[in-house]
Amino acid sequence: MRVQDASNSFNSHLKVEVNASKISGGFAESLKAEENNIKKTSKDTFAYKTGRTQSRFSGTMRERFKQMEQINSETDWRALSDTEKVKLLVDRYRDAFSEFDLVMSGLYDAYIPSYVEIGTHYVNEGKKYLARGGEAPLQSRFEDCYREAYYGTCTDDELRIKIMDKYKGSNSMENKFLMVDEMRKCGLRKNGELRILSSIEMQIFSQVENTNKMALYGTNMSISQHPRFLEMFMAYAKGTGEGKSYTPNWTQIIGEAKNMLNSDASDYELMSEEMDDFLDEILKH
Repeated sequence: MRVQDASNSFNSHLKVEVNASKISGGFAESLKAEENNIKKTSKDTFAYKTGRTQSRFSGTMRERFKQMEQINSETDWRALSDTEKVKLLVDRYRDAFSEFDLVMSGLYDAYIPSYVEIGTHYVNEGKKYLARGGEAPLQSRFEDCYREAYYGTCTDDELRIKIMDKYKGSNSMENKFLMVDEMRKCGLRKNGELRILSSIEMQIFSQVENTNKMALYGTNMSISQHPRFLEMFMAYAKGTGEGKSYTPNWTQIIGEAKNMLNSDASDYELMSEEMDDFLDEILKH
């Protein structure tokens, strides 16, 4: 989960003073319209829909990187509130890369180099403009800004329900991985939930490995060296293709996450109980 680690590092830098930047150049007109749209909705919940109509970004990944760098450099970040800054940056990357949430979750970045590149580019652009030493550093925590931008104001319990409802359409491991990661991005997580992410990833890997044990026997090949490994890993994660008939055993997944805890730690009982609570929430949704 290298991208997620980098994102955590980026988020931890987002604070302190504000500097200035100016709008100029090719994207200026559409940029102003975008920022005006944000300003009109910023006093509510920031829940307006950007839609997946015609994206302003096109071409190869690196061409999109250049377009992103240009439009970011033309933005008057200082004119925006902290919440507006975070929403503007995240929305742009979601517009440019349809898999952006999967990219930033870190589920596939060990196997898809382009995901690492996209995540790294996002982190670097965020640091350039919003982190300490950037052009317009956030005064608030990134997580608080993200939460307000996409969910408005609500209690932690209400937010957990909102996020679980958002991801209740599928019982796939990828879906639940994204759900836990969304809670992380909102700064809303219970102790031990990051271990659940690791446990989900390990469970997917184990399913692929167990399915192919006979085929690998005597080849001295690890499952990750199999030419179809990524395809199979994604199939089991998404519950499609050859992974369609697989039903995740969430009790087992949470149990494996518990095994990662230090049973001698003073907070072991609390973390174990919170994992049980999370299991109950998953089973209800």
